[in-house]
Amino acid sequence: MSYKPSTSTIPVQESRHTFYIDGSITSASVGKACTLVLGGTEATIKLAGDGDAIFGQITTVEIPKNPNDRAVAMVTIMGGYRLACDPAAGFVIGDTVVGAPLGLVKKGAAPSTDFRFFVSEVGALSDGVVGVLKL
Repeated sequence: MSYKPSTSTIPVQESRHTFYIDGSITSASVGKACTLVLGGTEATIKLAGDGDAIFGQITTVEIPKNPNDRAVAMVTIMGGYRLACDPAAGFVIGDTVVGAPLGLVKKGAAPSTDFRFFVSEVGALSDGVVGVLKL
C-alpha cells in the first residue's frame, strides 16, 4: 500500500474569512500568501512581501464590475494549505515560512519553535507550492 498522509488540503472549519484588498492583489493572486495591512481602520490584506509574516492563503478574489464597490478576497487563515513558492526552494519539514516578493513564500531564518505554523509537506515543491499547517 502506498498511502501518503497529507495535511495541506484540510482547512479548519470556519477558517475562511473575507477581507478588503489593496491594489497588489488581482484575480491571479489566488493561492498566494497574504499579510494583514497594519494600522488602518478596516481589515485589509495585501500580497506578502519580502520577510512579511504570513496571514494566510488567498482563496478567491472578487473584483466588482461596479467601480463604486470594493474588491474583496477570501483568505484561508487556519488549517492545512499550500502556498506558492520558488520550485527550487529548499524547504524541510518544520521550517518556518515568511513572505517573498510577489506573494510567494521562502524559508524563514530559523526552524519553527511554534508548531501552530510550520512547513508540513514538501512533496509538491516541483509544482511551485509548499504545504503548511497553521493552527
